[in-house]
Amino acid sequence: MTSLRILTLVVTLSLCGVAQQTTQVIPSTSLPVIVPRLIRFSGQLPGASGTVGITFTLHKGQQDETALWIETQNVQLDSAGKYTVLLGVTKPEGIPTDLFSSGEAQWLGIQVQGKTEQPRVLLVSVPYALRAAEADTLAGRAPADFITTDKLTSAVQHELQAATSTTPVQKNSVNHNSLTTDGATNFTDTTTNQVVMVTQKGTGAGLVATAGNNVALSGTSTNTAIYGSSNGASHATAAALEGVTTATQGRGIFGWANTTTGFNFGLYGQANSVSGTGIAAVSTATSGATVGMEVQNNSPKGIAAVMQARGGGKIISGQSGSGNTEVFSVDGTGKVTGNGSGLSNVNAATLGGTAATAFPTLSGINYFTNYQDIISSQSGYSMYVYNGDATDAGGSALVAVDENPNGYGLYGEADGGAGIGVYGFNSGGGYGVYGVTGTASTTGSESGGSGAGVWADSKDWVGLLATADRGNASFMVNNSPTDATLLIINESSTGNVFEASGVGMGSGYCNLDNMGDLTCSGSVSNAYPTSTNRTLSMYAVQATENWYEDIGTAQLTRGSASVHFDPNFMEAVNTSMPYQVFLTPKGDSKGLYVSNEGPGGFEVHESGGGTVTMAFDYRIVAKRKGKESLRMQDVTDLKRLARRPASRGMTVKPIAHPRPSAIQQRSALIAPKQ
Repeated sequence: MTSLRILTLVVTLSLCGVAQQTTQVIPSTSLPVIVPRLIRFSGQLPGASGTVGITFTLHKGQQDETALWIETQNVQLDSAGKYTVLLGVTKPEGIPTDLFSSGEAQWLGIQVQGKTEQPRVLLVSVPYALRAAEADTLAGRAPADFITTDKLTSAVQHELQAATSTTPVQKNSVNHNSLTTDGATNFTDTTTNQVVMVTQKGTGAGLVATAGNNVALSGTSTNTAIYGSSNGASHATAAALEGVTTATQGRGIFGWANTTTGFNFGLYGQANSVSGTGIAAVSTATSGATVGMEVQNNSPKGIAAVMQARGGGKIISGQSGSGNTEVFSVDGTGKVTGNGSGLSNVNAATLGGTAATAFPTLSGINYFTNYQDIISSQSGYSMYVYNGDATDAGGSALVAVDENPNGYGLYGEADGGAGIGVYGFNSGGGYGVYGVTGTASTTGSESGGSGAGVWADSKDWVGLLATADRGNASFMVNNSPTDATLLIINESSTGNVFEASGVGMGSGYCNLDNMGDLTCSGSVSNAYPTSTNRTLSMYAVQATENWYEDIGTAQLTRGSASVHFDPNFMEAVNTSMPYQVFLTPKGDSKGLYVSNEGPGGFEVHESGGGTVTMAFDYRIVAKRKGKESLRMQDVTDLKRLARRPASRGMTVKPIAHPRPSAIQQRSALIAPKQ
């Protein structure tokens, strides 16, 4: 410290004589040789032209997200999309040389505004020539160990001022227009405009702040912390404040209202133009789940978005398509308009004087205690009910329940000549309409089925009932070459498959059991047309036992013949039991007789040992297999079974027309006008 004061005193004293003649020390006019801290880079953007904004960054690694240096330029492209830029031209210091002296800046990142970053470019040895602008040491000492001419001149002026003035002068500071500098970055002043002004006369940025993982630019004020102004009135991309992030989850501009009280704003935008926009959010991606603007609120009592139309205009205008066609809007009175139709006061506390809680909600369960009429004059449907549950949970799109003993769970009516009262459709192989009375049957649940238009089911009662006064109670039509029009199955081993009966005393009936046996109280006949345009009945021959017959012709040779049964006939009858053979000779003979009757056939001979040769007819009557013991079976119970619905107490009584008068009146309102 003593030696420093002596050195200062010597310098001061040696200049005192000079100070009497001049009060200014002229600094050296020699300028150091400056190596440009710029890098020339050329590239190409295929398919692009004109002027585009490109952000250049330097990185330590090819995939490293942290930028060591960043610069944004407006680059002019030629017709082929090629361009040449000088990296560092927008920054006063150019590209810092310490980036290359440390060996960290090895990869160059290129990102066009609004697009993803291009593959990075590896920097080779040429950029490292910037290191030649400053030698590592001077005679083995760092450059900071030496004093420059400017610093020496400033120190001498400061000492002269201190020696000739009675006012203490703060050392290690420079006073210029009340501007105080504390180190190299802090500025303090009291002005009516600004403390620091940066003017960029070129094409680069006026101010660029880089801080690695820290805050690059921070502002604190009781009014406006950071203010940006742009006078690019005719430039579509001119921005007073622009934020760009290259991080995969970064934020271009982030607004944060940190205080826990008051009415503050994280991000606030204002436009004074008659066609301006306070805040515009645009998502330029043409694919993916992109979001133009996202608003989030974490408070259970907070509001995600508040929109005010203080001038009386629209609060919301929903627009679609490239032409910005308005599809719905909300005006200043709360009226919602969509596709030309309006709905007033949708957010009011009461609707028509009734509290909002009295109206049905879309997400809750609603209960109706009176008629709910849905009337439409459209050519389609009046009500569409849809259940989007794709699981196998057995859900229903519509459930209708009526606890009235004579009511209807679901009533359908069609007034048109070819209309349908209730229409059920299933496109997945299921059932269009499923109706069950009592409880569902076990047979139905086990059958699975391959789908049907209508499934009628019951455990103890009639599954399907059809009635008519004059028409057909049931009408079925089939156009399938392989499937039956009516398929009836009884899985019981003793039940009947089909029963038909008239009503009243002495009425006839038919019964078909599960063995295929058909028993009818009437006759079995066949109707055939005649040439005289009449239809006559032919009656079937009936027997006391279950016989099958076969008729044929054979030849008698020298008085004898052997007849063998048809193999197919033998499959149907039991020839091991006695059977009957009836013969008819086709010529003159002494008579014919049968002998040697066996399971496979029989012999025929002429009586009296005759040797006639002639033809004869035979008729064979044999017992049907499995029915050998049947003879005039008692079927008294079959008639009772055919009348089973009446024995169960099932009655059909007339039901009044259920259409409410209110529906009749409202239907008249939508009837086509003549």
